[in-house]
Amino acid sequence: EQKITYKDFSAYEKEQLESNIFTEAKEYWIEQFKNDIPVLNLPTQFSRPSTRNFTGKKIYSTIDRSTANKIKKICSSLEITPYMFLLSCYYVLLSKYTSQDDIVIGSPIVGRSLPETYNIIGMFVNTLALRNKIDTSSSFKAFVLNIKENLLNAFKYQTYPFDELVKALDIARDTSRNPLFDTMFTYQNNGYKEINIKNNKASYYIPDTNISKFDLSIEAVPENDIINLTFEYATSLFTEDFIKNMSNNYLNTINAVLDNLDIQIKNIDILSSEEKHTILYDFNNTAAEYPKNKTVIDLFEEQVAKIPDNIAVVFENQKLTYKELNEKANSLAHYLRFNKNIKPNDFIGIMVNRSLEMIISILAVLKSGGAYIPIDPTYPKDRIAYMLKNSDAKILLTQESLKNKLNYDNIVLVDSSNKTLYSIDTNNLEHINTQKDTSYVIFTSGSTGNPKGVMINHKNLINFVYAMQKEFSLTHNDIVASITTISFDIFVLESLFPLSHGARIVIANETEQTNAQNFNNLCIKNNVNIFQTTPSRIQAFLGTSTLDFVKNCTKILIGGEPFQPALLTDLQNLTKAYIYNMYGPTETTVWSSLKLIDNKDSITIGKPILNTQFYILDTNLMPLPFNIPGDIYISGDGVTDGYLNNKELTNKVFIKNPFIENSIMYKTGDIGYFNEK
Repeated sequence: EQKITYKDFSAYEKEQLESNIFTEAKEYWIEQFKNDIPVLNLPTQFSRPSTRNFTGKKIYSTIDRSTANKIKKICSSLEITPYMFLLSCYYVLLSKYTSQDDIVIGSPIVGRSLPETYNIIGMFVNTLALRNKIDTSSSFKAFVLNIKENLLNAFKYQTYPFDELVKALDIARDTSRNPLFDTMFTYQNNGYKEINIKNNKASYYIPDTNISKFDLSIEAVPENDIINLTFEYATSLFTEDFIKNMSNNYLNTINAVLDNLDIQIKNIDILSSEEKHTILYDFNNTAAEYPKNKTVIDLFEEQVAKIPDNIAVVFENQKLTYKELNEKANSLAHYLRFNKNIKPNDFIGIMVNRSLEMIISILAVLKSGGAYIPIDPTYPKDRIAYMLKNSDAKILLTQESLKNKLNYDNIVLVDSSNKTLYSIDTNNLEHINTQKDTSYVIFTSGSTGNPKGVMINHKNLINFVYAMQKEFSLTHNDIVASITTISFDIFVLESLFPLSHGARIVIANETEQTNAQNFNNLCIKNNVNIFQTTPSRIQAFLGTSTLDFVKNCTKILIGGEPFQPALLTDLQNLTKAYIYNMYGPTETTVWSSLKLIDNKDSITIGKPILNTQFYILDTNLMPLPFNIPGDIYISGDGVTDGYLNNKELTNKVFIKNPFIENSIMYKTGDIGYFNEK
């Protein structure tokens, strides 16, 4: 027998590293990582510390006897080991959690493959950096057999030390994480069996050191026909609830593939039935009745009948009562329907400066039966021309000062001085629209090309108005500031929503839109108690003005951009108003979710509004667990009819809802996750 003393070991190690087998092993391992080293982006609940934090905890789980027996049988039939099977399931879980298809997992191995090491006392355990690709269109059976092949190759070259590999790769070190991999998987083949020497019995005791050597580690230990699982995690990155849920998802993954080895990886459901029901249905339990046979014009005219003499809209030194606003809108609507032959789904452009005529024109178009296209007069000429041409607008409502901004065949001037236009017939018109008719078209910014016209129908609009009323309960005493440009979809909340419930609108002019002090004076003068804005605008205003009017506000609606905790603190120092965070793309009708914010820890996009469903899905439209980020999809009565004259793009992002029959959902392009709180 070859004998090696301690003093000779360093020389022995050097000799081995220079041998042919080590040279071959080195080439194998460097080949695995020669181009790049994928970083596992596990979602964490806390920011990663700048240096490695080794504080950790453990949670425990068990693969029961029945499941363990199934694993044994499957492994026997596939000629694989339980280690290969459980490791493959772990790859699938990590792929689902991270949406990554190239993952490195560390795994320890005994390190005694050379005969010379059999009788040497010492720690020969080596760590293998196992890199594998996950093809989600592949079956699990094909995947686990591929893992087997890759593992056998790795075992062949197991004697090449991990530290030598790190040195050879010359990795730029990150003090906040381990080199090559952040997660470890260990399978103790022989378990921790009781030791019996001459009737002296001993059992293993594994102390909990409150240390996590990696971000996350899993240890599987077979014992008495079950398999014990230990999840060791860094407390600086993960919460206990997150890891507990992950352990359940791991068991769900195992059971899913045991039921069907031929299942495609993309179709593996890692959620429990309870978690899936909570995420898909309990969270989305928003069904509510609303008058689907009505439009916002019905609601507005009901207010006219109730409060004809209440002020409806204010602009500078001008104002209109509900009765006066209705009569002017009716007269213009009669002109459009009977003089210009406007019918449902005919498009009418509205390009006016901020004024009373802006509101009159919107109501008139809706009363005529047509659909309006709001156009900001400050837009470039080419953009305005594109919007009108793309929509094939029948008419452009504009003002004398703007009519020369572009050449258009059919212009109607809606200046207040046009007495003829506002003295035709002031009676309400017959309502001719159905819920499926288009009410308005909002052209998006077009940051990736030409702007896209989103078609919002009357059902979308009436559902939104009712949903907002459920949340905000507007009364005749509420006064809403309108600061948003007409061409942004959130302008609807500042115009049609208040008018549907008898509130007053105060329109900010161009100067009041941009100057904080002027806006503050406007709101104080008119006793504004509700306003809506973006975080960037209110932050800019607060930087130049005290915004005294905010002290008397009852509701402040913030949306369109991320809401920072510092802004919340600033607002809460100024007012006791209810502060809401709002979220929603144009394609699902203004706002689709909202959250009443209590403190900085509660700044989320909240829950869906009435008759709206939110889904967090992976790239294969499979629902994701709590706290795992994925694509946000929105379904429900707010989902619009898609893009005007762009069927290809509409079909790309407005897709069949796999969770509700005969329903469509919209892919927002945003990333989010479900927070269990």
